[in-house]
Amino acid sequence: MDLTTSVVSTQQAVLVTNVEYTVEEVGHHVPTAILQLRSRTADGSLVTTEVEGFRPYFGLLQSDFVGDALEVCNDRRVIGAEVDCSPEVWADTIGVDPDAVSARDIEQYLSDELDADIYHDPEPYTTIHDDPVARVFTREPGDVGGKTGIRADLDVDTFEADVPFVDRFLISSEIYQGARLDPDVDRVRYENWPGESDGRDCVQEIEAIDHRPDVTARMVVYDIEVATEDEGFPKPERAVHPITSISAYDSYRDEYRLWGLASDSWERDTETLTDDIKTALRDRPDFPDDTAGGPTLADVTLFDDETQLLESFHSWVLACDPDIFTGYNAGGFDHPYLIQRSYNVQALSIKRYTPTGNPGVWKETFEGNEQVNFSLSGRSTLDILDAYKKTQFRELDSYTLAAVADAELDY
Repeated sequence: MDLTTSVVSTQQAVLVTNVEYTVEEVGHHVPTAILQLRSRTADGSLVTTEVEGFRPYFGLLQSDFVGDALEVCNDRRVIGAEVDCSPEVWADTIGVDPDAVSARDIEQYLSDELDADIYHDPEPYTTIHDDPVARVFTREPGDVGGKTGIRADLDVDTFEADVPFVDRFLISSEIYQGARLDPDVDRVRYENWPGESDGRDCVQEIEAIDHRPDVTARMVVYDIEVATEDEGFPKPERAVHPITSISAYDSYRDEYRLWGLASDSWERDTETLTDDIKTALRDRPDFPDDTAGGPTLADVTLFDDETQLLESFHSWVLACDPDIFTGYNAGGFDHPYLIQRSYNVQALSIKRYTPTGNPGVWKETFEGNEQVNFSLSGRSTLDILDAYKKTQFRELDSYTLAAVADAELDY
């Protein structure tokens, strides 16, 4: 059923680079998912847009919904459903003459009898076997699947209850790469069921476009070095060893920057050392050559204090405001170590990386193995090592960066 009112934007096409969500209490303290879209206009400008009105949902066979409508709709997590309300579908269940009532009559009757808003869907979704499906809408994403979801409490098969909420939005809206929206509007509506507004039409103030805008996501690639003093591989969840250097690359400026921690054992002053490092790097035949139109070495900065080093790096990253924050084995080491070490030495600008919540690091057990995990919401945290492994049809003896460079580049 298509009961949508699209607000055709005369504004700009954008490349959607990241989507996440938070849950807010809206209206009469009703938990509501608010999506955060991060996107880029054709000139590379960053746009952040909140999207409200999109409700989580899952499917039930129409026959199961008709038989269990009371149980399903009287659940406090359910706010409504879209189902075929044709009289012949419901005649036996509610005891009516199908020739004496209309689909609108059935819709009204069900809404009055059930603790949910029911809407007639004359062209319901179907399974691969062409069985009609009813869509059941809930208040927030956790109401669908998982430990607190209604799916676990039902004795019938559900459909697409395991689809993550962000994926559900992207699939339903068909925003696979690009969208059209007003970059000057902070919050828009994208409704996916009639009960969200006037009970008939769904307001949709953002729409998918079938082409990719001519712009790329902004990416920062970085690598940290840690002084372990021969104590073995550092543990990112503890991050007890100092970060001694960081190298980073910004894809929009096409430039490299380096941060280093000065040592008391050095005999030369930091200014002289900085100049020597810049000269040595530019003289290397394998280093980018800005004179040939390639990437530039923007700066090398040495610090006497680790907190100052990290705060300088954080300020640079926040100024870049990348869509993708990545590195080689960054998910397994650099990301969690950078987060935890920043907390340890009070480089608290790390908190500003995440508009939807503070970064965090923790250990968890997955399939019997302990692993370190982290949260850094608001931007994509691609791991280049993980991406490399997933795109290869061969297996290497070692996946150190040196080994991969040798295998791929004979470096």
